[in-house]
Amino acid sequence: MARKLIGFDPETLQALELLSNDSGRSLQQLAAEAFTDLLVKHHRPCTFVEALKQVRGLYRRTRTAEEAARVVMARRRCVGLKTSLSLPTLRSRAVSGREFLRSV
Repeated sequence: MARKLIGFDPETLQALELLSNDSGRSLQQLAAEAFTDLLVKHHRPCTFVEALKQVRGLYRRTRTAEEAARVVMARRRCVGLKTSLSLPTLRSRAVSGREFLRSV
């Protein structure tokens, strides 16, 4: 299990400890639930199995050109690459799941 140190201001820590005592769960369990909810909110896989299902879904269906263009541009922005192609240019290209994975 990987460990990370997270800092809280005193008021937040006190509120978390009270919640922990009231609910009968540890701070670790509360944190795990909170991070899982955050991943679900942002449509990210929470487990390895969910990640595999998400990748399998990319192979199964063909993305529309606009979906593929938006995803490619978002991925490039996330890794700090400049998007050399404009959205209309990317829209004109139909991208299958396998082609999409090769392009990212």
